[in-house]
Parts: sequence; structure tokens; C-alpha cells
Amino acid sequence: MINFKNNFKTISLTDDQFLLIRQIANLGFVTKPQLEMIYSIIKNKPTSISNHILNKLVNKDKVLNRIKSKNRIKQIAYVISRYGRNLLSAYHCFYRDPRSFGINFHNLQANEVVIQALYASNFKPTALGSNNSSLRFNDEEKTV
Repeated sequence: MINFKNNFKTISLTDDQFLLIRQIANLGFVTKPQLEMIYSIIKNKPTSISNHILNKLVNKDKVLNRIKSKNRIKQIAYVISRYGRNLLSAYHCFYRDPRSFGINFHNLQANEVVIQALYASNFKPTALGSNNSSLRFNDEEKTV
């Protein structure tokens, strides 16, 4: 459990939620289907993130921002908010500065390739020619 006090507000996240925030911060942004694939990898079983958890991260704790793309993608993206960046900084975790990338089709596809590879290596390693995966989240460090 992660507890972080920020501007007179305490943010409480489970270890899985904190890992999800870290992975989104590494990628810069994700769409809802991508977020669900990452959450499935973290849970180590195909699953969906509940609307309750997602609303908690966006509306209550405000560690994620839900933004609409301004270009032709027409998808909602989730990015790390100011509170989320403060939280990650306090725990010495990497995050991409939101000014360093654009939410565009090219970056969306780049994220998709990375997330699909992680998902496939976690749930379909034999299809990739191996019974073990070097792309799975490391249990000790919980990073990719």
C-alpha cells in the first residue's frame, strides 16, 4: 500500500495501482484498451480494470488525467497528472514529461506495439517460441 500526502490530501494506492501508474508514466499515455492490457499483465490473468478503480484514480485521487485527443485519433487517453508526477517523484520513479510527447497516431501505435508484445509474452509465450518470457514484469522490481 502506497500512502502519499499531497496538498493536504492523502492518496492511497494498492501496489497494483501504483505499478499501473508507473507503467503509464513510462509510456507517456495509454488508451482504455491499452490500460486494460497493462492491468491484465499486472494481475497475471486476463481481466478488466473496474470503473470504480479507474474513477478513483482519475476523479478521487487525481493521479491520472482523462483527456480527449485533439487530432483524428478520436480516443480518450490517460496521462499522469501533476499529483501523479509528484507521487512518482517522491518514490524516485521515472515518468515522461507530458511536454516531451504528443498524443498522436504514431505514438499511439508505438505504445500499442510495446503493450501487445508484453501482453503476448505474458499470456502466449509458447506462441512466441518459448515457455518462459523475458518480457514479463520482474517480480522483484515490478518493471519492464
